[in-house]
Amino acid sequence: MTLLNAARRYPELVHDRLAGAVLLSTTSSARAERLTLEVGIRAAARLDRGIRRLVPTLRDPRVLSTADRVWSSTSDLSFLIARWTAVGPDADPAIVAFTQQMAMESGFDVVAGLVETVLGVDEDAGLDALEDVPVTLVVGTHDRLTPAALTRRMARRSSAAVVELAGIGHMSLLEAGEETTQVLRRHLHGEVARSAEGRWELAGAGDVWQHIDPAEVVAREGV
Repeated sequence: MTLLNAARRYPELVHDRLAGAVLLSTTSSARAERLTLEVGIRAAARLDRGIRRLVPTLRDPRVLSTADRVWSSTSDLSFLIARWTAVGPDADPAIVAFTQQMAMESGFDVVAGLVETVLGVDEDAGLDALEDVPVTLVVGTHDRLTPAALTRRMARRSSAAVVELAGIGHMSLLEAGEETTQVLRRHLHGEVARSAEGRWELAGAGDVWQHIDPAEVVAREGV
């Protein structure tokens, strides 16, 4: 989301400074009027107005004190919530516990503020600014926070390649570290090219790809 925001604000820098982008488990828009009722971020988007009104109340010191006590004391419940919302069905319990701990140590006010901010995300223009840059979207098939349907929406709007990780939830970097690393490596090695339909294709994820040796490019262009 940060990259999309930067691309929208500074599109002139995209072609000069950006060689490619990999967007992991994210979305360019969570605006309620553009989304249908579904689990995860899209269901929460329907409650956008109410949440925005509620957050200032939740940030009252007295409310925060009570909420933090409840937040930190319900370890069993928070573990179950983390397992259901953040990871795939077969995720290592250690990953679930790590995700749970991150949320609990962040504090209730931080989590509430995050929800408020994410629900207001509208960075489709940033996605448009990346049109001529090799982009791959990575999402888990069991991502409940930013579902694969949102990733497919991004792909329809752009020419990005899509990699869906079977059985993986929102924490793709933790749950599928090797697979996401391979996507990053292929981008760094230049193994991405336009298909005949004009979409970006990634090596191993489509039939059209090319390998570019960065050293040869440097030598050829005299950079």
